[in-house]
Amino acid sequence: MTTVRADGWTVARSRVSLAGRVTAVGGGVASGGLLDLTPVPGDGRHNAASPPRVTARRYDTRILADGLYFFVDLPAGQYVLKGQDDRGNEIKAQQVSIPPAGGTGPLHVVSMDLGALPKAGSDERPPERRLPAVPPRRRRGSKSGDG
Repeated sequence: MTTVRADGWTVARSRVSLAGRVTAVGGGVASGGLLDLTPVPGDGRHNAASPPRVTARRYDTRILADGLYFFVDLPAGQYVLKGQDDRGNEIKAQQVSIPPAGGTGPLHVVSMDLGALPKAGSDERPPERRLPAVPPRRRRGSKSGDG
């Protein structure tokens, strides 16, 4: 929402409409990727007297390094949320409903956690964590061959 104050300053405020966390295939958090949100066709948002929209608006956001994502200032309506994580795994499409923003009272943020599905034909498992081989430490003052 943008307002112009009497003293000439322009104040712009945004609100988070949809937020959540994306889980990777192995159960950890996804460390990147892209999500897109598209309106459901025929959700009744346009006036019957106005012609239907030819192109639907699409909203995109990135999955942050900690697996979190968010969309700001979404119009009310029904949407489909889908995407891919940074490894190319598909994120299952989910339907989400954004309520109209109220003029007063607390903000309503829709929360939806998502999970990535493994790529078709891949046997992806979480990467194995290998520790470097460290040679055993010798004690000071000890000599080898004492016996």
